[in-house]
Amino acid sequence: MADEAAEATTNLAHELLEVAMSAPETIPDRLGALEPLVPELGLELGLELARSGFAALDSQDLPRSKAAFGAAMVTFSRLEDWPRAVDCGILHADLSKALAVTEEDHELARERARGMVALARLVGLPAMMLEASVVAVASAYRAGLACRGLRDQDGHRRWLLVALTDCVESLALVEANPGSNCVRTLASLVGTTVHEVRRQHWFNEQGSEVDRLLRSIALATESLVAPGARSLTGEDADLIGLEMELASLSYHSGSPNSARERLLRVLELTQEQGDLDTFMTAAATLYAGERTSYRTPDELTAVQDRFAGAVDSFRARARSRAGRLWMAQQLDEMIGATVSDEFSRLNGCDVARAYRAVERCRARTLLDEMNGRTRHLEAPQLAQAAALEATVMHLESQPTLSDLVGDQIRLASRLPIGGLSTSPAILRSLSELEELYAAHDAGFVGTTPLGTIDTVIEALGPDEAIVSYYLPYDPLDPAGELLILGITAEGAMPIHLPLLQAEGASSLTMRIQADGRQPVDASPLGELIVNTRLSILNAEEDDAKARLAELYRILLTPLEDRGVPVRNYRTLYVVPHGILHGVPFAALRTPDGRFLAEEVATVVVPSVSVWEELRRRPRSRPSSFRGFANPVLADFEPLPDTELELEDATATLAGMDTRVLVGKDATESALRRDVAGTSIVHFATHGEFPEEDVVNMHRILLTPTSDHDGHVNAEELRAMDLSAAQLVVLSICDGGVYRFGPGDEPYGLLSALLAAGASTVLAPLWAIDDTEARLLVTAFYGTLLSHGPALALQDAAVQRLRAGAEIRDWAGFVVFGETAW
Repeated sequence: MADEAAEATTNLAHELLEVAMSAPETIPDRLGALEPLVPELGLELGLELARSGFAALDSQDLPRSKAAFGAAMVTFSRLEDWPRAVDCGILHADLSKALAVTEEDHELARERARGMVALARLVGLPAMMLEASVVAVASAYRAGLACRGLRDQDGHRRWLLVALTDCVESLALVEANPGSNCVRTLASLVGTTVHEVRRQHWFNEQGSEVDRLLRSIALATESLVAPGARSLTGEDADLIGLEMELASLSYHSGSPNSARERLLRVLELTQEQGDLDTFMTAAATLYAGERTSYRTPDELTAVQDRFAGAVDSFRARARSRAGRLWMAQQLDEMIGATVSDEFSRLNGCDVARAYRAVERCRARTLLDEMNGRTRHLEAPQLAQAAALEATVMHLESQPTLSDLVGDQIRLASRLPIGGLSTSPAILRSLSELEELYAAHDAGFVGTTPLGTIDTVIEALGPDEAIVSYYLPYDPLDPAGELLILGITAEGAMPIHLPLLQAEGASSLTMRIQADGRQPVDASPLGELIVNTRLSILNAEEDDAKARLAELYRILLTPLEDRGVPVRNYRTLYVVPHGILHGVPFAALRTPDGRFLAEEVATVVVPSVSVWEELRRRPRSRPSSFRGFANPVLADFEPLPDTELELEDATATLAGMDTRVLVGKDATESALRRDVAGTSIVHFATHGEFPEEDVVNMHRILLTPTSDHDGHVNAEELRAMDLSAAQLVVLSICDGGVYRFGPGDEPYGLLSALLAAGASTVLAPLWAIDDTEARLLVTAFYGTLLSHGPALALQDAAVQRLRAGAEIRDWAGFVVFGETAW
């Protein structure tokens, strides 16, 4: 009899399930038509329907599963078995939500879930109230998405408001059910809903209602974090995004302290994992929130210090040059905000902190190379690494910027890795590159600690000054504000300036990239620099002088107004930043109508830390000279003036070991043979400067041989031993031209020569006429040994200026590095 009863129950369950599939609304009548259910029989019937529901769910037959749970809910309700009835009802509502397509489908699913909330409340089942309410939140949110897909803005707005209201009600139920399995699901839904709401600008017209709901959600999520607990959302890495969303909500509508707690946990976790992208997003959210939360300067300082400590931690993880540049690229935006704040603290600027803030993000990869923090790969892996790095660093230039104007615009534009957004292919190559270096324990190891402002001040002579510039990174505005740090033997002066639009200048500020090619920056200051260079190169002397006077007003007058008389010093070390790398500082026009070169010798350095490292190196009087001139090059015109240039130069170097290699003898093989141990190395030749590969493929051209192709590119220069080279002269058109990248890292020949050990480089910022170059270089060598490079160049430039040379002919050559002999 028992078997017959079980079989009858199973058959009845199958019959009811078929009815539920085709006409679910008739289930109550079908059950009512049966003889009054014996409790045991009714229980078995309900359980059999529930088992059918789970079996269909396992086989991914969601419509059948939904029907089975619906029938089970009705069956248990007739028995007044409320826990099972509500449980099956929640499953039925959840499956309705999963199967919903239209707004009406989602609305029906929410109604069913809300019905279960009401029933659970009526019969005293708080845990099930929470479960049902979570289904209601999800249904309301999805109804909004359905409306958004149909471009129904009103419907989208209406349902997001409903979802917010449901979030508030659901969160109120969590306190009574803190251990419920659905708390994390609710937290995720809350975060997703809040994120969707906060990015809708059209909610402004109902701002007060939205703000009230957001405030309620913020307070609820904050109150549910028990003392000592990690978080409402748990510790899983996949919930970090939710933590950041809730933290952002707390800054906007709740407690800044709660937001800070969440984000500090995220920073700790992501730093341990090496997840730089998430760390940066969290750090930016934290810092922006703290800045707007009326924190004391000391509290903001604590956040800055935490971020600063992480910068070197992340940098030290990267072993390849490309990896370190990419790290710098991710860090630039956040660093810009913190550096700007260090220069404008409400309670007064701390000069030591301002100095470290600027140096922390400037030419750090070059500094590490100069300090020998690299281990070289062996030959078999070197080619593989070079190919991968070329893939990462290669970026096509804009074909529309192929003329002189385009050249100057490129020089005034930051060159990021991969452009303004990094493609997955670039990231894959970067990952392979890092793995290659790590597998062979090669590449960069550690990072060079930064010095202090005090050691810099001590190293300066009484007739020397340093002017360091910094343009805080902004993804939209390349030059919105200017930070200046003037340093002398007496102390340091920090200055924070907004960059206002110059009269007659364009108001356009942007960073734009087209077709995945090199991005272009535009700003009033950038326009002024580009037009200044164009005026100089086109010999438009009056226009050039006017623009050079304006640049003096922007860049040097603020220091003079604050008691730092830069023209009173003998040598001025200039540390440009960003678009300022293209400024010909020696040609700046003083208020009394003189060029800066007539007042003070100028030297350009990539960073104060690089200058300090160069100054620490032991120096001796130069004893040897190797010159390479007029090589035999198939695709280039001969340079006969360069032979005269070296002949005149060596005539001034009496008592030195001099050797000049010209024509077929000016080979790369000879360079590699003779360069080690040489005090002065002079190149008077052609160069190549491909715009697509500016980091490693800028090159000096020498006569090829069977052993070497004569293309001495930047990567090859880095591997040479130039530690004895107190001076390298690049008498090459555009030889001193370089691009700047993330972390204000200089690309090209200059940084390669400094990394290889050279102390000073003399090179032109643009193409100079051969005869004019020879005259200036000859004058330079005339006083080099007695005056040192900086003063020798100043004397030569002023001599050519007073002889009537145009600005482009006397101001093009620049001394880079450190010049104390």
